[in-house]
Amino acid sequence: MSKTFEFQDQLQTLPLSNLDDAGKNFLNWVEPLVTNEQLNTTKSNLENFMSKDGRILEKRLEEWSEQNEGNWLSPLWKDMYLDIREPVAIDVNYFVKLITEHLKNKYTSNDIAGVIIYKFMEIYESISDENFEPEKIKDIPLCMAGYKEMFKATKIPKLNRDEYIVKPKTTRTHIIIMYKNHMFKVNLTNENGKRHPSKMIINTLNNLLNSKIEINDTNIGILTTAYRDKAALLLEEIISIDKNNDNFEVLKDALFLVCMDESSETFYDFGKSLIGSNENNRYFDKNAQLIFSQNGDFGFNLEHTAADAGTWINLINIAYEELDNIDQHLDNKSKESIQYEQLNWELPTAIKTQLNQLRTKHIQKTEDINFQIMHFKDFGTRKIKSLKYSPDAFLQLALQLAQYRTFGKLKSTYEAVANRSYLNGRTECTRPISVELLDFVKTFDKNDADTNTLKELMNAACKKQSSRIKDCLGSNGVERYFYAMRNMYTLFGEELNIKEMPEFFNDFGYKELTYNFISTSRIESKYFDLGGFGPVVEDGYGFWYNLLDERIDMNLITRKSVNSENMKTFSNAIIKALRDLAEFSAR
Repeated sequence: MSKTFEFQDQLQTLPLSNLDDAGKNFLNWVEPLVTNEQLNTTKSNLENFMSKDGRILEKRLEEWSEQNEGNWLSPLWKDMYLDIREPVAIDVNYFVKLITEHLKNKYTSNDIAGVIIYKFMEIYESISDENFEPEKIKDIPLCMAGYKEMFKATKIPKLNRDEYIVKPKTTRTHIIIMYKNHMFKVNLTNENGKRHPSKMIINTLNNLLNSKIEINDTNIGILTTAYRDKAALLLEEIISIDKNNDNFEVLKDALFLVCMDESSETFYDFGKSLIGSNENNRYFDKNAQLIFSQNGDFGFNLEHTAADAGTWINLINIAYEELDNIDQHLDNKSKESIQYEQLNWELPTAIKTQLNQLRTKHIQKTEDINFQIMHFKDFGTRKIKSLKYSPDAFLQLALQLAQYRTFGKLKSTYEAVANRSYLNGRTECTRPISVELLDFVKTFDKNDADTNTLKELMNAACKKQSSRIKDCLGSNGVERYFYAMRNMYTLFGEELNIKEMPEFFNDFGYKELTYNFISTSRIESKYFDLGGFGPVVEDGYGFWYNLLDERIDMNLITRKSVNSENMKTFSNAIIKALRDLAEFSAR
């Protein structure tokens, strides 16, 4: 097996765009979102910025890029996650659900969980020993740095800015299992550092399940559903008690979390439990939570600070594939189990009261979240490719056609683009709404629309989408560049003698472009049938999609209190748009 980090030295540093190119692209991206009058104002604000403060900030960003050898964006992007003051549950973390229907009749939930836990421990050891297979896409190596911060990691709430810590490898490695709202420490290795077999893990899960443990009414994990400053103050109060501080050290040192839930009634209910419900049996600040119910539903809730979806999906895929060998794990008939240790937290009445108040607020927030799950089986990427379109461009075009049909206009849409082909690469952001796309969706439903003209417009819109993604892959996007420029003002404005935030960043066009009315992410695996994340803005939508050969899985998430009237209409419009575009393209 290849060394994990053997290609790191071959990775290019992240290129830095320049203000002139970024400015031109910015106006192109903003144009379909604003009126002509607003666009003229934006042009004026941009020109003023480019002639004055922008040049000063551009120079400082160039210096910053040199100082942060390898990647000018990475430290700023990680800081962004640490600076967020909204709760991580629903607002920041994301989730995926595994396909386990074919396993439910033959294996228990604990059988499946034991194999996944064992495989994750094996993966962790291979990363630590640097013999984990490095990732590549079409022979292009991807940065592996993120893998060093994925296990034994915890986000810690602090006032104004959080902290992210990764504990070092030790001889004994443990996980935390949450069951009936309690926390249990379970070692995955013995005192010599040797990994326990999967059957021992399964037996331990069975012992917990069969125990007579009473349900705990209040679990400290509820604090991870709070606004971060509130969580910071509450955590500080909790760990001021020595016993709790010791427990917190055990929690931080855990490889990851395992959450054992009761049986979920429906597919929808389990999806809700992955994003935020069952909050008494969660700790959302941990790097990863493997969540499963007693009727065989499995998924993950994932914290976002150190690594984006691509790295976690790779690990989850590897762990999932081990389930093909589940019978080999169960051939071991040993009854031996691991002695687990319960973490008993000392929570005075005043703290319990605060936690229960937070829980009440979080339950209200969770109940306000609405899923529209779409398992579209008419066609998948194979057919889209046969129509000579990029599957991603086709999907985004359908989404925007649906948005236009539902709302009568287009609002800005966020689409993440992975940049791991660069050293310490994370993501860039493309905005799929272009002038070409707007022209197409405005023309498509007109009765007098000419087929040839429509096809030209559709081709132009899809080519523009693919072109923008290509630009973002080459670090020639707009979003992250201006985000970095704004950070240069925040960090160094005083020393640069820039007294106030440049008006450009308060411009209507800038705000309109960066307002994520629809936030999309293509979290892709043939082993998932659901995924998602909450809306980024109050009146917005989170849109997860999984493009597969013969189907497209999607999940639209929004707040009932804001979008209850439009939710079903919008999701139906997405399905109709996919069908209409496929039918039209086949003409």
